[in-house]
Amino acid sequence: MTPFILSHYDSKTLYAGANMLFKSENRGDSWKRISPDLSTNPGPERKGDVPFGTITDISESALKKGLLYAGTDDGQLHVTRRRRRYVDKDQQRPAEQMGQSRCRIEV
Repeated sequence: MTPFILSHYDSKTLYAGANMLFKSENRGDSWKRISPDLSTNPGPERKGDVPFGTITDISESALKKGLLYAGTDDGQLHVTRRRRRYVDKDQQRPAEQMGQSRCRIEV
């Protein structure tokens, strides 16, 4: 399922995830990409309907406008503060959790 959220700060703003994060400021009438490809972009050795290439959850900080989190099905956690700069936070996870899906993010 495609994750999407409504902004805490503007009821007309929506965010939706695929392999990139998208934003609409007009209730979904038009969309713009606000992140690079956040997946690991796996090669043909991966089989399946969605082989490690999608955002599974999105969260927006209730305390700081513009602070977004995106988790992917290959276990990565990306964070932005300026809507354009995403940082992979996956290296902070315990080794036994590396590569596991991010199903839910709460901030």
